[in-house]
Amino acid sequence: MSEIPKAISIHEIDGFMVTNVTKKETGLSCKIFLECIAKERFPDVQPYVFAAVEDWLYPISISESPIVLDDIGLEDIDFMDVYQWIMNNRELLIRHWNCQYDDFDIHEALREKRRMEDRDKRFRG
Repeated sequence: MSEIPKAISIHEIDGFMVTNVTKKETGLSCKIFLECIAKERFPDVQPYVFAAVEDWLYPISISESPIVLDDIGLEDIDFMDVYQWIMNNRELLIRHWNCQYDDFDIHEALREKRRMEDRDKRFRG
């Protein structure tokens, strides 16, 4: 992988091809943004998602051990819930990154996985 994505101020965005994964879909305290057609647009980049915190979008690797790729002074503790969400959904996120899932597919897959997890929690009590 050659390029490393950078944190982006939402005030500096000009033409941004992403799909928004809402807090309702993730259960996280922040929105998640997934690059559209990522593998075609960024063939040499470590797969990542953006986590939106205040006025910044922070790139976080899609991996078994997610990390903030450009933290500009933040601590890992700020993203522990996002790291866990990425680990739990890594296979789905990689499919989207590799253009095997389109935006509709990833939303449907994430919603279904969340429904199953919520159902399992209710049964476990």
